[in-house]
Amino acid sequence: MKKLIFINIVLFSFAFTNSKDSTNFKYTIYPELVGLGGIPSINIEYNINDYSLRAGIGMLIFAGIIYPIAIYRTYGINEIGLGLMFWDDTSIEVMATYNLKIKWNRRIFTRLGIIGGYSEPLYGGFGILPTVGFGFNF
Repeated sequence: MKKLIFINIVLFSFAFTNSKDSTNFKYTIYPELVGLGGIPSINIEYNINDYSLRAGIGMLIFAGIIYPIAIYRTYGINEIGLGLMFWDDTSIEVMATYNLKIKWNRRIFTRLGIIGGYSEPLYGGFGILPTVGFGFNF
């Protein structure tokens, strides 16, 4: 089920590649040290104007595999998003995120932020975590 959702998101993103603007990057590879995908994770984003669709795979060390899916809205260097985390085969967790996107150059940036929501396996209830990640545009 999770693999099917991930494949659908990737295929959906390829449907928009015909309208690629050469001045904007459409895809971002985004490794996270701590974030929506756990500790650690790797994600791919598809950027549509001021929105980003993100899907990936991550894990909590010795706890299980996490499949994050999120949508973000960008306001300058600020990003606000809503995401889902799929744990193993049994649970779905909803999380809200806020990030600051700090650009190093046109292709590389850092994201610092917070994530909060209800996650029984991760926090034992409601919790807030810091997020740290890096992005590479292409």
